Amino acid sequence: MNKYFDLKRFGRYFVYDLHNLRANYGLSMVLLACMPVVLYVVTVLFNVLTHGIFGSWGGWVSPSFGVRIAVFFIALMVLTISFPVKQYGALTEKRYGSDWLMIPASRLEKFTSMLLLTLVVVPLVFLCMYNLTDWILSLCDPTYGQAMVTLRMNEIMYGSSVVDMPVTLGGGGLWILWSMIAESMLIFLLGAVCFKRKKVPMTFLCLFAFSMAMSAILSLVVYHFSGSIETWAESIDPERLQNMNWHFRINFYLWMRMVVILGGLGAAIWFRLKTLKH
Repeated sequence: MNKYFDLKRFGRYFVYDLHNLRANYGLSMVLLACMPVVLYVVTVLFNVLTHGIFGSWGGWVSPSFGVRIAVFFIALMVLTISFPVKQYGALTEKRYGSDWLMIPASRLEKFTSMLLLTLVVVPLVFLCMYNLTDWILSLCDPTYGQAMVTLRMNEIMYGSSVVDMPVTLGGGGLWILWSMIAESMLIFLLGAVCFKRKKVPMTFLCLFAFSMAMSAILSLVVYHFSGSIETWAESIDPERLQNMNWHFRINFYLWMRMVVILGGLGAAIWFRLKTLKH
């Protein structure tokens, strides 16, 4: 057992990985977490300058809530794309990759540390820092509006429905946000450890090709079974359909989808690490 996973050895390697995280991506994460401040300053200055120059002063204007949400998801997208490449992209380089393989820790320990950083530490630290910055701005300026940390996913989704029934997500819907981050992180982590050059463009190209292939397969399946699908749809009792527990079914489907995707990506990353040689 000690050959594959030793808790003390894993602890030492995890601390080493954390130091690498601070050196490789610490500044980038701080800059991304400060995007609410950047957006706030740019919006206020633009409003002051334009109204000051052209007259008709309209008062102190903070960024709208919709713009803040859009900037948050842009920062999140930059995080999920850039972190895996900056933290683990060098593993495909001969010198760095060879040094990494020689570190006295098993591949299971390195893989576990990689997943902990990618799926837990980095998303948690980023979300805490970003929302803390946004919350401080909401306290300092009454015109800033509500802090994003007070927003609930179900509040946005309320009203979207299946057969006129509201759809709500378990846990307030926060796990959906985490699953989105986790899926994107693992996709670009897989690309970072697979491709030697142009890691991000090649990952996007593979995503596009995979989406096209899945769309083609789905179209063929629907076309082949279109008659059976129409017969099944006509046989459904509308009253029974309306009485179904859609809350459970949709949450169960989303959970299973997340488990399958994360499990598949994790397995692909594990086998890539097993075959990593220089």
